[in-house]
Amino acid sequence: MVRDSNDAAGDGIAEAADSDATSYWLAASAAGPDRPTLASDETADIVIVGAGFTGLWTTIALTDTDPTLRVAVLEADTAGYGASGRNGGFCSASLTHGLANGIRHFPDELAILEREGLANFRAIVEFTREHEIDCSLEETGILDVADRPHQVEEFRAWVDDAAAWGEELEFMDRERIQAEVHSPLWLAALHRSPGRDAILDPAKLVRGLARVCEERGAMIHEGSRVTAVERHAGRVRVGTAGGQSVSAGHVVVATSAYSGWLRRLSAHFVPVYDYVLVSDPLSAEQLTSIGWERRQGMADANNQFHYFRLTADNRVLWGGYDAIYHFGERRRAAIRPPSDDIRKAGGAVPGHVSAARRHRLPVPLGRRDRHDVALHRDVRAGPRWSADICPRLHRVGCRGEPLGRWRRPRLHSPP
Repeated sequence: MVRDSNDAAGDGIAEAADSDATSYWLAASAAGPDRPTLASDETADIVIVGAGFTGLWTTIALTDTDPTLRVAVLEADTAGYGASGRNGGFCSASLTHGLANGIRHFPDELAILEREGLANFRAIVEFTREHEIDCSLEETGILDVADRPHQVEEFRAWVDDAAAWGEELEFMDRERIQAEVHSPLWLAALHRSPGRDAILDPAKLVRGLARVCEERGAMIHEGSRVTAVERHAGRVRVGTAGGQSVSAGHVVVATSAYSGWLRRLSAHFVPVYDYVLVSDPLSAEQLTSIGWERRQGMADANNQFHYFRLTADNRVLWGGYDAIYHFGERRRAAIRPPSDDIRKAGGAVPGHVSAARRHRLPVPLGRRDRHDVALHRDVRAGPRWSADICPRLHRVGCRGEPLGRWRRPRLHSPP
């Protein structure tokens, strides 16, 4: 995360040092306790590889089932360092990356998936309250906005399509959306009321989950990069870069975009990356000029979409746009991109500045000499996507099956 203190180039962005790979979220709040590396060979009932959302929620689910389980979590860096600490902080009830994607791929199972997604969302909210995880969670609802004329009628049609599946949306015309959030380019919007969506601080959430795991007796070893998983004497041996290993009855690989070390998984996922911009906290006057009183999470309707939200301290976060794939699935270059790499990769950072200006929220960007808002560039790794942008579960060493099978679309894509 970098701070722009002198916008000499005029784009409102300072370049990141190659060594600065900490996301805005991870840098903005207090880090968790120092956790030991794996210093000697150990045994456990279950080994979890990766201390992000997937690994930590899995640990919690296992200890819910049997509190006596010995669970060891091996993390290459620190808890949440990967995609779990590098995202927009949106939490949705959808298990299929949106209703339309679910209709396209899982029409026969979608009613069940929608029901389970809603139950899962409520369980997340209740879990944070029960365990006093202060992750700035706000149930704000969602606004999808149109900035192209053809998207307006698509929005109107989608209200009825979504209602057929039990999702209630409110169509907002140009006058209403511009009164809600004051951008002159927005032509229409779809509003989903609170109950299915929240915004939160992902770093605080992942650190809170790590705390709960340790309170339940799980051992988290940070700085313990896994390099091998081998069957040995009826068990599984998980080896680390330091030469130590954990022997367990089962292992759960929860490393998502960082799963290149287990080559048999690489064919199922594609790692993509984008960048986030975060402003300085807005003044009361600036907030009033924007509107946005209901603080909804927002996204536009373009294929190379943007998403926006307010943070707990009233910064504006912009994200999305260039979903960059690095040839050969290189991750390190995407996390620490030198200036030349950013420009060669399609101008991700300048694109964000252009996008923020294009949407014309009444918050001036950069140029501190004009008392405008300074921007931070958040160097972040994005998720590893499956072909249908949905969760996939596989048994390592066997032919895995995805959550559902590929199907031809039956309805149009979401606007």
